[in-house]
Amino acid sequence: MKFKVSVVLVAFVFLIHCLSEVTASNKLIVVLVDGVRWDYLNDKNLKGFRRIMENGVRAPYVNPVFPSLSYPNWETLVTGLYPENHGFVGNHIYDNASDSVFAMLPKPGADDARWWNDAEPIWITAEKNSKRSAMYWWAGCEVEIRGSHPTICERWSTNYEGLPSKETRTDFLERIDDVVQLFKPSKKFSADRLSLVLMYYDSVDYAGHMHGPKSAEVTEALQDIDDILNKMQQKIKDAHLEDEVNIMVLSDHGMTDARENVLRYIDLKKYADKIKHQLDFGAVSGIVPQPGMLNKLVQEIANDKTEGLRIYKKDDIPENYHLKDSYKTAPILLIANKGYYIQSLSKVKMQGHHGYDPVEVPDMRTIFLASGPDFRKGHTTAPLSTLDMYNVMCHVLDIPPLPNNGINKKRFCSVYPNECYLATKSLCSKYPSYCEANKTLVPKNSSFGKIDEMTLEEFLNVGNIVELAFPQLSGFNNTDLKGPFIRAKTIQGLGRMGCYSWLTVVDTPDDPFMILRTSVLHEPVATLTFDLSKDDQFIPGQKAGIYFSVHSPFVAANPYESGNFLKTGYIYKIHISMENEVLLPYPYQTNCVNYTELWLRNNRTGPRIQEMCQHKCMLDTTTKFLNCSSIVGLYPHHLRICSHEEVIRNLDTLWDHGYPCVQNCKDDCAKTKYIEVVKRRFISELTRNEGDYERESHLIKVEIYLEDSEVVTFRHRPQYLVSEYFEFTFSDFAKMSD
Repeated sequence: MKFKVSVVLVAFVFLIHCLSEVTASNKLIVVLVDGVRWDYLNDKNLKGFRRIMENGVRAPYVNPVFPSLSYPNWETLVTGLYPENHGFVGNHIYDNASDSVFAMLPKPGADDARWWNDAEPIWITAEKNSKRSAMYWWAGCEVEIRGSHPTICERWSTNYEGLPSKETRTDFLERIDDVVQLFKPSKKFSADRLSLVLMYYDSVDYAGHMHGPKSAEVTEALQDIDDILNKMQQKIKDAHLEDEVNIMVLSDHGMTDARENVLRYIDLKKYADKIKHQLDFGAVSGIVPQPGMLNKLVQEIANDKTEGLRIYKKDDIPENYHLKDSYKTAPILLIANKGYYIQSLSKVKMQGHHGYDPVEVPDMRTIFLASGPDFRKGHTTAPLSTLDMYNVMCHVLDIPPLPNNGINKKRFCSVYPNECYLATKSLCSKYPSYCEANKTLVPKNSSFGKIDEMTLEEFLNVGNIVELAFPQLSGFNNTDLKGPFIRAKTIQGLGRMGCYSWLTVVDTPDDPFMILRTSVLHEPVATLTFDLSKDDQFIPGQKAGIYFSVHSPFVAANPYESGNFLKTGYIYKIHISMENEVLLPYPYQTNCVNYTELWLRNNRTGPRIQEMCQHKCMLDTTTKFLNCSSIVGLYPHHLRICSHEEVIRNLDTLWDHGYPCVQNCKDDCAKTKYIEVVKRRFISELTRNEGDYERESHLIKVEIYLEDSEVVTFRHRPQYLVSEYFEFTFSDFAKMSD
């Protein structure tokens, strides 16, 4: 079994090439090829695609947002937002206030700005930052969004009967010639040059729908766009613009076989008299019921227990679909399981379809590849999401991204300005490297509370996901690695170490039992040395130390609650053993409780872990018993309820009343829990003389010993600047620099 690691943390570095600065004059061409499944590019005859991959970066696949339909993902690509935030929750949308339906362009009314104004797409942001944009056949370019237009717009004119691929190819090549000329400065002005070009190609998607994903027609359409991409790269090279122009090739979703002999069709005709509008079909369908029919229709569909069909009222839609919080989401959502297809009431049939959850149906995965001066060469990233593309575009164009759900750069103080203050001159004078590294914006102590209230999604919004698009160092064995604030030593076989941190799942090349079992009693699996004299993340003037916890990545651990406070001048030996193992809820039958999910459903109030549940239960019991009118202290921290004396006097009675809390609060739905045994010694005991101790007194040394080779996460959260805390796991590390 391989040693899997899951790490969650914030780091202020970016997906693009981290060793070079983006040049403000660099240009970007984005080509959106509709309906390209992730494995289409395995065709070795696609020379244009391969030319970009060899000279740039690619993702093994890209997960679209749900539903994996065109409009939701088109808008996600250019805003970095989930559908519930940008408003395009499907290809067809219902507005209850005006009793009107949005249907895909060029249907009448689809260019009404009210459908588009929920979010600002990148071309509008570019124009506002004096970056001229040109758009060809890209939906929405003709719409005035928040008072702005792109500089050039050639609107999408197809009525989804599909343009003949040869005609599309000719149009594309002509526009590429235009674009190359517009990238060049005029004799009088350089400010009139284009910065952003967005181009859309629909023939691959059309062929997939009409003939199926494995058809000859799909192959032909791919070859046509491949030829276009090859010629585009050559034209850019011939114009001597290859050092200025970046190319990104994206798609919105994949495609799966939808033939009747492959999928099982779900017919809704028996409910037709109760349905006012059916919005989309196939993998997902929004249902607007006739007036007064909502509960009756939901009950009728639920009672029929149609195989392969899930039904949700809007408020019950699972959080991970990111649909329930939009006013444009239909009152009823029908979702087809893998292998099933919701039939359209109008009986439209297709040979290929999309819209499914990419986690359940990998055919929904799509592509990302890019090349140019701002991208690495010949590199494969980790899997990405369509959410990530917006921030990549903003980075290349050197424009500030708007708040979004994707990867953000140094956003904490801009998203939460009230949680930060401007560093004083005296602080910067005393800690110059701190101010230089953090641009003098300093999160307040209270910002810890803001972080603790965030979901993982919101937490990632104030930092970056750093993944494997960066240069990696070769492996280090028995070697000290030096970073800005930390030195660490790993034993042989455990790989590399990251000075900053990222969100990823990686495997070691070796069997962990071979590594850990042979050394667990004699040698630590990891040794960390924290140098607090150099760690500018700590609060100046506060006591020196760190909160440190060791926990399973399946457990929501807060170092302040479950960790140990480590002081300077000590060496800590932490022995870890597995306490118990609890299966995750689905598909297993367990008696555990997902407290985080309950917390979200309860408007982010109440307990988030079992310990908090017990604290709250005891708190409620105590306040009720003592008839308290005010509470001093909030769970799950150390509690002082009413007066300390009252609690002591009534301790036995309180315990009798509060004991059921232990039984009422069930185990968290977590895979593993760990016991920490901490042994502490003065560093001076290990030094030879007083001089050595003086040099070592500002250090904290930590040795980790594992007695079970299960997944373990080492988290170090400094007392200060929570948006830059570390979280370490020992498996496959890379040294990063901001």
